Amino acid sequence: MKRTFLFCLGLFLTILTLSAQNRPVTNFKSIRQSVDSNRFEMIFTIATTHHTYYLQPTTPYSDQNIRIANDSAFIIVHDSIAAGYLPYFGYGYSLPQTGSRGIIFSNPMIDLTKSVRGKGRRQSIFYQFSVVGKNDTYKISLDIRHNGQCYLFINSLHRSPISYIGQIVEIPDILSEATHG
Repeated sequence: MKRTFLFCLGLFLTILTLSAQNRPVTNFKSIRQSVDSNRFEMIFTIATTHHTYYLQPTTPYSDQNIRIANDSAFIIVHDSIAAGYLPYFGYGYSLPQTGSRGIIFSNPMIDLTKSVRGKGRRQSIFYQFSVVGKNDTYKISLDIRHNGQCYLFINSLHRSPISYIGQIVEIPDILSEATHG
């Protein structure tokens, strides 16, 4: 257990350090191989809140898109372990709830399902699992498109749903050699 935690922590720090160098993967065959092997990384750049609030007394407004820094929101899947850090945007909508209040996890995936949807050039991969985080349990649904664009939907036991938009990226050669050997 301690060895797995240390491995995940090292994986987190390595990916965080090298993520700025990662390039998007846009070839569906490569994307599918990575997802089928359960060894891939996604970086997210837009968060969408799913709260309804009122700008004026009779005008509801919801689903606010918030840009996030390219290297501050990611999920890494390595074999049966999923690790991630995602800022959570709560009621303030302008400030992320980061640190211990963000969505943080590094544990085995539970109830993993994956399937390929569509035909021809516009296929996508639906990838869903649950994972226990630091203070919560998350149900994570990913829609990985043919061009590498990813849509992430998170349901939590203690928070309102939130979604993210990002890209599947290449795992650095240094990391893939270290984890394959």
